[in-house]
Amino acid sequence: MSIVFARNGVMHETICLIDYHKYWVYDEENEKVKNPEFDVRCGQLLDVKGDKNGRSFAPSVTAFGNLLAKTLRDFKPFAQYVSIDIAIVPKSEAGRVAPGLIGVAERLVALDKRFVLPRPQILTRTKTIEKLASGGNRATSVHTQSIRADIAMNRRRRAVLLLDDIGTTGNSIIACTDLIYAAGAARVFPVVLGRTK
Repeated sequence: MSIVFARNGVMHETICLIDYHKYWVYDEENEKVKNPEFDVRCGQLLDVKGDKNGRSFAPSVTAFGNLLAKTLRDFKPFAQYVSIDIAIVPKSEAGRVAPGLIGVAERLVALDKRFVLPRPQILTRTKTIEKLASGGNRATSVHTQSIRADIAMNRRRRAVLLLDDIGTTGNSIIACTDLIYAAGAARVFPVVLGRTK
């Protein structure tokens, strides 16, 4: 499925694999209760994010890697590209990328040889920001001022698959898309594993 995030009247279409429902919600009496919409896929997404309380994320990484490969297999805009680089939206801490997202990208590379995970990563968080899930500022400018995009000279003018775990406002995806284009990409295809419902 695809979703659209808008900024300044510009639409940013993003591929989305699942709807993500938070684990906890508040009922009519304002009591915190387990969300009945939270399912196995939502739990797997938390595993990939790293919010797993010590559980192994390998099965969840495999599941999302397989789902991503299946979703992209017949995605028509990819037909014209022989090779597509993968960029991963970095975590809120400077220099960190979620190991689960790297695992999903590596699984995609293993299943579909068109995809390449460049080293070093295309996107790097240069300055730590407040964690968004903990109430951090979600403005696009927070990301554009704290993330750097570097595309090696020999890899410019290529297509890039931009991968993030959860899309809520779409601002991190929008900011990273803009940064990747500014660094020289020919085309950016944003993907979120889940969108917040």
